[in-house]
Amino acid sequence: MKPIFRWAAANEQYYAGQTSAARVLLLGAPAATGRTFGEEPYRGMFRLLSEQHVLFAVADNMDWVSGAKKREFDLVIAADWAPAELKQYVENGGKVLLASAHPPEFGVAKVVRTESDVKGYTRVRDHAAFPSLKDADLLMLNGPFTEVSAVGTAALTLIPPSLIGPPELVHVDMKDTDTPAIVTRQLGKGIVTWIPWNLGGMYYLHSLPAHADLFRDVTDRLNPHRQLRTNAHPLVEITIMHQGGRTLLHLVNMSGHSQTGYFPPVPMRDIQVEVAGDFKTAATVRKPGNLTLNTVGGYTGFTVPQLSDYELVVLK
Repeated sequence: MKPIFRWAAANEQYYAGQTSAARVLLLGAPAATGRTFGEEPYRGMFRLLSEQHVLFAVADNMDWVSGAKKREFDLVIAADWAPAELKQYVENGGKVLLASAHPPEFGVAKVVRTESDVKGYTRVRDHAAFPSLKDADLLMLNGPFTEVSAVGTAALTLIPPSLIGPPELVHVDMKDTDTPAIVTRQLGKGIVTWIPWNLGGMYYLHSLPAHADLFRDVTDRLNPHRQLRTNAHPLVEITIMHQGGRTLLHLVNMSGHSQTGYFPPVPMRDIQVEVAGDFKTAATVRKPGNLTLNTVGGYTGFTVPQLSDYELVVLK
């Protein structure tokens, strides 16, 4: 840990007084609310956002969304808890993604019942709605599921549990249903998309690419103009912060982290980054250097030539 603390001491000017510049919020639930809140769904959503380089902040303070300390967010993601305060945020034009079998504390769809453990699948009915799932028809479902009343044809529907053995009879009784496995509703000026099963928790436990693809397509539809576009490896964690008159982009190379083990990270080169906004200068701090900028379509692009363990890009 000594090199890290030495670096922080020598470069305090870059860390004191930072505030998050992210425009996506991952909502946690404080213990004081007394509400049931799963750790695995939250951790799974955290990983999905980080691996897909969606710049996000984390908070359990609803004042950030609709209270006295309100901030501007393009999307709020509720991992396992959607409080009533979100209704006002949505009606005023906000966008919310809820992925949980726990119904939101405001009306989105009529709930029929909640099953505590469903070992089935969801079927992709509309591949145009999920371009990342063009080669997938079924997604594994394992855990709680809330059935809601169908209105029209859902893009993703439930397949209930079926036979898993003996081998010659696996899924011979598989049946499709019209039960929605995703619901999108407009409330006032805003939109809520509700995935009524534990997408985040399943990704935390199993890391299935199809679940990551579903998350990508849903968030891209709700928030088509990302703050950041990059070819960085999924294990490069990227954070954006404001500090005075500059923007700080932190890149952490997590390739040496494996469960509870920490090893030397794999060096990475030529990481292409595009950040929303018009910046005039960009400089790296860990390996000092000035970066060439290219501004197109509202994004400022540059290339980080080398990432060992960590790099900081200062944008002005």
